[in-house]
Amino acid sequence: MSDINSKNRESYNKIAKLFSSTRSYLWHDLTPFLDYIQENERVLDVGCGNGRLLDLLKDIRVQYLGVDFSENLIAEAKAKHPGAQFKVLDINELDKLDERFDVVSCVSVLNHFPLEDQKKIVEKISSVLRPNGYLLLVNWNLWNLFSKKTIWREFFKNPFKFFFRSGRGLWTKWQGGNESVDLYYYAFSKKHLRKLLTAAGFDVVKSYYSHKGHHASWLFGNNIVTVARFCTTVLERHHSKIHGYGIFAKRKILKNEDFYQIPLSKIRYTNYKRYAYIGNGQYVCDKVVLNWVNHSCNPNCKLDINRPDPVLIALRDINPGEEITCNYDATEELGVYRKCNCQEGACKGHFGEDKTLKYKIFS
Repeated sequence: MSDINSKNRESYNKIAKLFSSTRSYLWHDLTPFLDYIQENERVLDVGCGNGRLLDLLKDIRVQYLGVDFSENLIAEAKAKHPGAQFKVLDINELDKLDERFDVVSCVSVLNHFPLEDQKKIVEKISSVLRPNGYLLLVNWNLWNLFSKKTIWREFFKNPFKFFFRSGRGLWTKWQGGNESVDLYYYAFSKKHLRKLLTAAGFDVVKSYYSHKGHHASWLFGNNIVTVARFCTTVLERHHSKIHGYGIFAKRKILKNEDFYQIPLSKIRYTNYKRYAYIGNGQYVCDKVVLNWVNHSCNPNCKLDINRPDPVLIALRDINPGEEITCNYDATEELGVYRKCNCQEGACKGHFGEDKTLKYKIFS
């Protein structure tokens, strides 16, 4: 944990009860997030504080988990929402969850990290998001002329350092009751956030300055509201020891995770070279992934064809760099007979049993 992160944690633990009392109502800027959260989805609330996001979700049935690095704020959350699931966890330790979520909410959290930590933090968030999952962000707009946290006072003291993004952080005083603590904030702009998220594989769906729920200008918005979809594939193609090219995991894929949805834009009803069987007498040509998934007699994933949107599902945890394999016989018993090169202990030496072929084809 960096010195800045440690100091912020210490401050939030000290003011937890007072801070929670200032977060007893829903910000207008959170309401648009309802458009991106569906019934029964898994929602991770990073930096959950006292769990106020649950007030937004009260009419939606979701699988919610709130995490925060402040033990005292988690205690406030559990007292306010006794039936909900909360956990003390630093954002740098998200990979310990060993889970994937449909939506990650991150309200007034990313702006607590300096420039040199931001890339790593976004990568930590993406590691727990499912492909095409949504990241919902709210960050303070420190460029607001009238904000207590405005960066303009520091800007006029030393304008030169603000030409560099690394110089756009500042320590502010949080005061309430008899308490006064230091908190670090970074002055984001829409452009900086978009560049940061795009580099990490996100597609920014919307991003705007907001004042009490309404679009505002750079100088008058209180917050920056951002919605981004995680679009980077978890897979890549390169040479395979089994046969030709194969598909490999770029990050860890968890057991039972449906990590790739088969595109259905090019469907045929007869088999053809490099087409894959997806059930119901249908074949697709997926030149990006499925065409390159090799057979194994001890596969690490399966093609689930018993659903309207066929997907690849992990049969066990798959580590980064490991080749993705399927048992061809499990989807099409009458496939072309070929020699198997999987070299697994359970390898039966071939796959496919098409007895209608005049000749057996080996490759």
